Amino acid sequence: MRTQNAQPVLSARATTLRHRLLELAAAVVKLLPPLSEQPGAKSLVKQLERCGPAGGANCEEARGAESSADFIHKVRIAAATHSDQTQCVKRDSVLFSST
Repeated sequence: MRTQNAQPVLSARATTLRHRLLELAAAVVKLLPPLSEQPGAKSLVKQLERCGPAGGANCEEARGAESSADFIHKVRIAAATHSDQTQCVKRDSVLFSST
């Protein structure tokens, strides 16, 4: 369903997801300054800078899809990106915690 200005009307579930992704990005941004002061955390901080806000950006990109197939394609890209980023953060977290 679309409004008069052709913007999609968001369901409560989609609005909640957008809000949660925004909260995640804000939490990551708040975490970075104290974390960056820790020795050996440089790689983890850089990865968090990139992936913290990525979920919200990918969500917005999918919202702008031109068709159902395009939406599915963009959501799949977002899921793959999130998976890759999660793996990198987990790897760096293990390396950082062992130093």
